[in-house]
Amino acid sequence: MHFDKGIWCSSAIMYLKQYCPEFELNVPGMGDFRAGIINFNVGSIDGAGLVSLLDSEGVTISNGSACDTKTIHPSHVLKAIGLTDEKAMNSFRVSISGNETVKDAKHFAEKFAECFCLLYTSDAADDLI
Repeated sequence: MHFDKGIWCSSAIMYLKQYCPEFELNVPGMGDFRAGIINFNVGSIDGAGLVSLLDSEGVTISNGSACDTKTIHPSHVLKAIGLTDEKAMNSFRVSISGNETVKDAKHFAEKFAECFCLLYTSDAADDLI
């Protein structure tokens, strides 16, 4: 059974909050996800590295500016709402077509958390060296 984009996004957010305590919407209080787009961050993690790791797991998300996918730079929109360069660079954009199910939302959040933990653990180990 397919759900509307708003339900999928709300479900994905619920699961992301459950699996990634660092999860934070970049526009707090925004509850209208009818467009099927979520923009969020999970603290200071290598955004490009996480995008690459997720891609290898079959999950496609974006980071950086939505207006320019060829180069990675902080989104001027995210900076305008008060995010630092680092937080803007390590923000993620998920957009859906509307054919996804709530089960897909859970799968996405589980894969995101799995890759986040793998990368976070790797970054933490690098800091110890």
